[in-house]
Amino acid sequence: MVEPSSPPAGLRRRLGVVGLTLYGLGVTIGAGIYVLVGQVAGLAGSAAPLAFLLAAAVAGLTAMSFAKLSARLPRSAAEAVYVREGLRSDRLALLVGLTVAATGTIAAAAVLVGVSGYLATLVPLPHGAIALVLVLVLAALACWGIAESIAAIAVVTVLEIGGLLVILLVAAPIGLSDAPWPGGPDVAAGLPAFVGAATVAFFAFIGFENMANVAEEVRRPEHTMPLAIGLTLVLSTMLYGSLACAALAVAGPLELAASAALLALVFERASGLSAAPFVLVAIVATVNGVLVLMIVASRVL
Repeated sequence: MVEPSSPPAGLRRRLGVVGLTLYGLGVTIGAGIYVLVGQVAGLAGSAAPLAFLLAAAVAGLTAMSFAKLSARLPRSAAEAVYVREGLRSDRLALLVGLTVAATGTIAAAAVLVGVSGYLATLVPLPHGAIALVLVLVLAALACWGIAESIAAIAVVTVLEIGGLLVILLVAAPIGLSDAPWPGGPDVAAGLPAFVGAATVAFFAFIGFENMANVAEEVRRPEHTMPLAIGLTLVLSTMLYGSLACAALAVAGPLELAASAALLALVFERASGLSAAPFVLVAIVATVNGVLVLMIVASRVL
């Protein structure tokens, strides 16, 4: 007697447009919003918002590629799937997949080591113990399910965006009166510096590949993937450009480039209040990025 063949195992499609967009924003505006804005401002001066706009236009080509491919091939291990389907090579696809998983794992470990150092200043525990606790908690959350993981990422992303909107609100009066217009006379280095700033700004928009790696868990991927990727690109561009304008309104380009806590600097300078809550938000947002990397690595494997 021949047993009926069972359908191939797959992941549950539980993500919609809102959840996937918040997931994408959590990836895209993570470390970039704290580090790259100052570096871009240091290179481009008052043209920093335009540098982010140019970088977004270039990154949009990558975003459109992932939007098209993830809608056509909504599978986990996106990069490996695309290589296998496009080049017809299982070995090359395996190599690409293992490389993506390895880089995600190493990046997550590196970020965890850094975050544990910051938390050690607040919690009287050794760095290794803090890192171990974080690994166990994040791994348990990732194993719980994609919807639960995305919900946690979404909460942190909303919190992070809310903090950015507060900074923009307190800096708006200064920006409306004293901010230099993009491309003003303080851009002394000219076109080479602007191109360099746009190149650095491009790294602020990396993250669409992480969205593609959860395509197998998205409802109606042919519709949801392109829409969520497009929304992520537009909203992250608005946030980066607005924050660049706000930062330039309250501090000079060189000061912004040298700052290790740009958001805290902008908030304190604009409001006169302590920016301690933003330090905690930055730590939580960084841990948020680790959870994303763990999800990606697990899906690829």
